[in-house]
Amino acid sequence: MTAPHVHRVPVRSGEIVPNARLRPQIIAGSLRDRLGSRGRRGYADWGPMPDRPPAGSDWWVEEPRWFPAGTPPRPNNRVDTLIDGQETFLAAWTAIQQARHSVWLVDWALSVNMALVRREDVESTPAAKGAEGEGYRVFDLLTAAASHLDVCVLLWSGALFFKPRAMAARRGLVRLRKANPRIRGETDKHVHFAHCHHQKTIIVDGRLAF
Repeated sequence: MTAPHVHRVPVRSGEIVPNARLRPQIIAGSLRDRLGSRGRRGYADWGPMPDRPPAGSDWWVEEPRWFPAGTPPRPNNRVDTLIDGQETFLAAWTAIQQARHSVWLVDWALSVNMALVRREDVESTPAAKGAEGEGYRVFDLLTAAASHLDVCVLLWSGALFFKPRAMAARRGLVRLRKANPRIRGETDKHVHFAHCHHQKTIIVDGRLAF
């Protein structure tokens, strides 16, 4: 899994952005996050990364490819490479359909109407029976899965001015939870004037991750 890519677009003081809703609480939160100290942001108690173990203490220590801060490789793991969205989404759809006890998601805004199974894959892939009938959307999959699984969703709430906006993220989550109240979800409270957070993670049954 690669590190998340973060892209932020600065907004000049006094700049007018078309179609923006200037909500005082959101603006205040953005200023707090931009100008607040490390302690106020909650980073102060993270502490330093662990030191790298001494040479010769384990087989992986002297291999430069491992994380230099000293995080050890986990045994009994396998990594599969998925190419492009169609292959990735189909694999994630299948894993969630076959899940036994939990599906946890971290996403950037989450487009609940996006179809995960497309084109020729529809012919060989069973649809999910969600709250609005059968289909291949994120909405169909999660509302169906939550009827028998622990489904948790954490959304980075989006930007204040640029799409996907924070309000859209909250609306999507509210729609999911209204359709199936068993879905547990939160939106990140640190709304920014403009940011593009592309982190997306799916964990199925605590053993399979995308």
